[in-house]
Amino acid sequence: MRQLIRRWLLASLLPYAIYLVAFVFESRVPGRDAPVLKDQSLAFLPGDFGLALFVAAPDVLTVRPSRIRQVAGVLLGLIAFIVVRRVTYSPTDYSPRAWRSPSKIYHDVVICGVFGYLVVVRCLPFYFGTPLSKNRLHKLIGAAGLASWFAGVVWDELHDVVPNDRQHPSDWKPIWM
Repeated sequence: MRQLIRRWLLASLLPYAIYLVAFVFESRVPGRDAPVLKDQSLAFLPGDFGLALFVAAPDVLTVRPSRIRQVAGVLLGLIAFIVVRRVTYSPTDYSPRAWRSPSKIYHDVVICGVFGYLVVVRCLPFYFGTPLSKNRLHKLIGAAGLASWFAGVVWDELHDVVPNDRQHPSDWKPIWM
């Protein structure tokens, strides 16, 4: 269980490093300029903690990715990135500058590319390729994490939370400028 918690915390660093990206590349201070709770997507916070738990739950000793699965993971990540960037948002959701903001690009690369890759390489074989009785607790914990992320996505869609200008603003500059 300790290893699972460690993997979960490490996987959580990926999406939440967006605050570091926002600070360094957009001069935005978390909580003041970059939303943490207020004006934030529930799919992001706390949802991405759940998504990180879903990808961290597979025991690395039980999942050995094949070359084909690795290529499929890269392709799924790329396809997910393209779909999110071209299909799920309309051109009026963000200004062109906000659309190209470092935090928006970072978020889409991590969630679509990195997590999409991990879903194919680690999650699919772990959750569907092994009997339920093997690592049952990890599978249930991971499924609960995925459910919490999905609940955040549904909430955001039903309440029109995403997008807003505080999440990915049009006015940004790196801290060195």
